[in-house]
Amino acid sequence: MISEQSHSKSAMNVEHWQIEQPQVNQFTFAGFTHSLMKARIPDSLQVHELAFARTFVAADQRVRFQSLLSSEKKRKKFLSKLRDFHGFDERCVLEVQNSDQNAARVLDILMTFGAPEMCYVTSENPKLDSRQMAISVALTATIGMGFGTIISCLAGHLAFYEGEYNYRLILRSIDAKS
Repeated sequence: MISEQSHSKSAMNVEHWQIEQPQVNQFTFAGFTHSLMKARIPDSLQVHELAFARTFVAADQRVRFQSLLSSEKKRKKFLSKLRDFHGFDERCVLEVQNSDQNAARVLDILMTFGAPEMCYVTSENPKLDSRQMAISVALTATIGMGFGTIISCLAGHLAFYEGEYNYRLILRSIDAKS
C-alpha cells in the first residue's frame, strides 16, 4: 500500500509517495498486459513509463528498457544510465535547437503540441524521480542540471528527454505527427 503526502502548491506542486507493502496489479496498454508495482510509485507514473518505452524506445531496445523498470533494484541501474540513453525510435525524435534550450521555450513547444499543465517525471535526480508536478517546474529543475530525465506529458504521446552534454529531445508519437 502506498501512503501519499501532498505538498502545497507553493512547494512546487509535487506529490511524494512513501513505500509500505508491495502490491501488484495488472493493466492492459496497447494490447499487452503489464504488472504494476504499487510499492514504488503510483499506477499513473508506471503507466507513463511503460507507455514511454512502448512508443519512444527503438524496438531492439524496448524489452531491455521495460525490464529495467520492472523492479526497484533494476530501476536504480536504469536511472544511473538514463543520461547516456540514445536508443530512441528516430521517427519520434525532435531535437531541441540550441536557441530553444531553456525551460520557457521548451515549455512553449510542449504546450504547442498539447501538453497539459501537469507531467510525470522519471529522473536520476532523486528530488524529481517518481513525481507528478507542473511541467514548468519539472523543466526548470531539469534543463542544464546534468541529470538524465524523462518528463512525460501525455503518456505514450508526448515527452521531453534530457541527457548529458545538453542532449535534449522532444518525443512525439508517430500518431501525433499526422
